[in-house]
Amino acid sequence: MRACLFAILLSALAGSASAEILVGIAGPMGGPNAVFGEQMKVGVKAAIDGINAAGGINGETLRMVVADDACDARRAAAAADELIKQDVRVVIGHFCTGMAIATAKAYDAAGVMMISPSASGALLTDQGQWNVLRIAAREDAQADVLATKIAADNPQAKIAVIVDGQSPGRAVAQRFRQRAPSSIEFTIKAGVAPGKDLIADLKARAIDAVFLTTAATDAGTLASAMTAAGIKAKLYGTELLLADTYWAKSGNAGEGTVVSFTADPVRLASETRLQTEFLAKSLAIDGATLPSYAAVEAFVASAKATSINDGKRMAQWLKVGNKITTILGDITFDPKGDPQQQRFTLFRWSVGKFQTIE
Repeated sequence: MRACLFAILLSALAGSASAEILVGIAGPMGGPNAVFGEQMKVGVKAAIDGINAAGGINGETLRMVVADDACDARRAAAAADELIKQDVRVVIGHFCTGMAIATAKAYDAAGVMMISPSASGALLTDQGQWNVLRIAAREDAQADVLATKIAADNPQAKIAVIVDGQSPGRAVAQRFRQRAPSSIEFTIKAGVAPGKDLIADLKARAIDAVFLTTAATDAGTLASAMTAAGIKAKLYGTELLLADTYWAKSGNAGEGTVVSFTADPVRLASETRLQTEFLAKSLAIDGATLPSYAAVEAFVASAKATSINDGKRMAQWLKVGNKITTILGDITFDPKGDPQQQRFTLFRWSVGKFQTIE
């Protein structure tokens, strides 16, 4: 009997020693967006390989588990269920904002923390769920950057904010107006040329700066109409204007337009780590690769500081502002789960091309 119990104990200990910590990835692994899913896998695997080589988490190794959501709501629900059933300790994902929002409650109920490397929609973290964090900057945070830029260019500028009622422009416009409360909001209809009344109103108000939160086509059409009417206001816009369509519609009227865009992760990353952990192994470093790597690093830091089996404690530890050293530099999260460092780059359109200005 004692021999039997001893054998059972040895078996249990052996199982414990070989236990794996499952790290889920949820994103588009097939179809037209598969390139982004591949970037996520490359980043997560590189992070896991490095962590395992350094001893894992308390001696336990990590293993990647992949689920394809195809950036589709139905597929996302199935992907979340699949990862939950496999008892993952964290989900790196989802890639698309809508899919991250759609699955957050399922992970919440299962006690699973999720860290999206790429989802930028404001609603994701505004819902206030304990388990949601992201590496990407909030899409509406570019309003802060552009408000600061406009103020620097012309502290006394009379500002018009052009909206079309669509998301994500609506969220960006709302945040911008919090920063620039004296700005005046004008609404246009998406896909419809601006009316004469709008152009006349902008001219009558002697508007100095126009913040465009619409799609590239509508923004370009409006810019052209303003120039034709003799309005010389300086133009600013969101990342939606970093498209050839904007210049095609605006023509020379788009000259000098200042546009914000999320900072390139490669420019934020440690050159030494890029060389040793990616380039020396001929691994690509574009898109979601490095943010996915950083998401794993955030998870590991929280797991080592708290408990690998307590998602709420891990998320709480991250959201109180503990600093995590990642391949993208030091990251801290705010209570919502957003990175406190909202990093954007500004570009300027000139002669049909855009270039970095800061």
